[in-house]
Amino acid sequence: MMDPRAKLETGLRHHKAGELAAAERIYRHVLKVQPADHEALYLMGTLAQQTGRIDVAITLLTRAIKHNPRTPLYRLALGDARLAEGRLTDAAACYQKALALDKRNAEAHLGLGNVLHARHKFTGAIKHYREAIAVNPDLAEAHNNLGVVLTAVGWPADAADHFVRALELRPDFADAHLNLGRAHKAEARLDDAIASYRKALIIDPNLAEAHSNLGNAHRQMGNVKAALESYRLAVKIDPTLVQAHYNLGIIKLEQGRLEDSLEDLQRAVGLAPDHVEAITNIGEVLEALGQNEEASAWYRKVIDIRVDRSLPIMGQRSRHFALGRILDRLGEFDTAFTHFKLANDIWLEHLRRTSGSYSAAASESLIGAIIAAFPLGAMAEGGIKGNLSRRPVFVLGMPRSGTTLVEQILASHSEVHGAGELPDIPQIAERISVKEIWTDAVRSLDTGQAEVITVKYMEKLHKISPDARRVVNKLPMNFLYLGLIRTLFPAAPIIHCRRDPLDVCLSNYFGHFAEPKAFTNDLADLGHFYIQYEKLMDYWEKIYPDTIFHIDYGSLIDDQEGLSRELISYCGLEWQTQCLSFHETERHVATASRLQVRRPLYSSSVQRWRNYERFLGPLQAALIEGGHNE
Repeated sequence: MMDPRAKLETGLRHHKAGELAAAERIYRHVLKVQPADHEALYLMGTLAQQTGRIDVAITLLTRAIKHNPRTPLYRLALGDARLAEGRLTDAAACYQKALALDKRNAEAHLGLGNVLHARHKFTGAIKHYREAIAVNPDLAEAHNNLGVVLTAVGWPADAADHFVRALELRPDFADAHLNLGRAHKAEARLDDAIASYRKALIIDPNLAEAHSNLGNAHRQMGNVKAALESYRLAVKIDPTLVQAHYNLGIIKLEQGRLEDSLEDLQRAVGLAPDHVEAITNIGEVLEALGQNEEASAWYRKVIDIRVDRSLPIMGQRSRHFALGRILDRLGEFDTAFTHFKLANDIWLEHLRRTSGSYSAAASESLIGAIIAAFPLGAMAEGGIKGNLSRRPVFVLGMPRSGTTLVEQILASHSEVHGAGELPDIPQIAERISVKEIWTDAVRSLDTGQAEVITVKYMEKLHKISPDARRVVNKLPMNFLYLGLIRTLFPAAPIIHCRRDPLDVCLSNYFGHFAEPKAFTNDLADLGHFYIQYEKLMDYWEKIYPDTIFHIDYGSLIDDQEGLSRELISYCGLEWQTQCLSFHETERHVATASRLQVRRPLYSSSVQRWRNYERFLGPLQAALIEGGHNE
């Protein structure tokens, strides 16, 4: 008869080879002969957990510890089983006992980090993950999990380093590829994010979250068809994946398919009743459909949901913004402002901790450098010969200044395609600067380099819309690069959207940006940034006189047809009456104004700041101090 030790070794070989049924038969045989064999109990317990029998695993592992209480490995396994069961306190106790037996046990630190992560205690989780890595630098799971927490608290660059290390240790670690994609997306590195998601899916084609996240990246790049396909695959693989249903709802909302959007958003809420973003969007869609009573009922649901301070900061921020939006719609302005301020303060505190908060000095230095890079009269002196096509159209200005509305009016013309917020111009600026900042590098740009850049941009426009005479890029922050645009495309129509400074700054303060901008989180910072924007736009008008079309949001409300006709004429197109019915144009709109542009022009956003006048002292002071002229 085979010795029990030898039988266990045979069972373990089967276990490691994935031959679980054979391993279990051997473990059972050993336990039948020796019921108190702690090693067999441990191995059988880990196999039971591996096959989803958590209760059985806990019973077996508890018996193993009873017969051999001095082995940290058994405590770790029981902790993992308790964690899988959701009993966080019991799991933590197991890991702590393992550490009491061996204070340099990396897996015990990893387990405690996982418990703290599950409780949203991120500082403690980071500490234990780092302890695990200090003991065992080659523990791939610790690097991956640390990266997940660092991403959650807003440090994606640091997180990416740990995901990369996890993948060096385990190249087939699908979750680490997925998480690296998330970190890249948080840094707006969308091509890199897509590459990481695809690597995850090569390893595990049924990783639903990777399909959903791939859809997000495609959507952000304007590839709606690919995004829809990814979302649908995600919900097909995992019908319980809340975020995939939510993403489907949002992309359909952006397409103007409001009833279809409702179905997906309601599925998300059915799976996660406290999903505040889904509930808020349901209310807004119902309001857009004219179902005001039903919309109010959904809004009230969000008000009843408590903002849990143990949530990641992005989750807390989202909930406060949602509450602010809803209370603003309900006319409860003072309480709405309280939530908007809480949302911004949460992110502002994070930026201050990570040395990324708005710097007035840096902003002034940047604007000064841009102005110096494009001296008055330089264009008239010749030099670079740019692309003279009028096909590219640029709509720019402060964020929330009406750029989406202007693009929608333009895109309602049969010869115009609205491409949304294309990131190409900032990327071009980044590419031309190798060792220096772009404002210095642009001085040495020559005609040959400019031709390469413009040909590539025109090829992209052709790929986006082969037939349109005009293709609109409405990235608001392109106002920083207007000189570069004029250098590369001297004949391109450039439309500058203007809005009342208090209204536009307040709208930025209330804006729940997917990629938060440093200047939007503090009213005084907003006022200072607005002054810098105004200074730069005044300079662009001086250097390129009578070539920029300025359109004021309030004036457009007052004289829609007159200004719309001027806008179309400026772009070199014949007038078409459907430009007045822009809200009926079916197209994808992926900005915060996606519902507003589905409605005829309305005036409620004009002088909106008066609802919040009592809170705007810091903003008004900054505007006055900066010399803003009413």
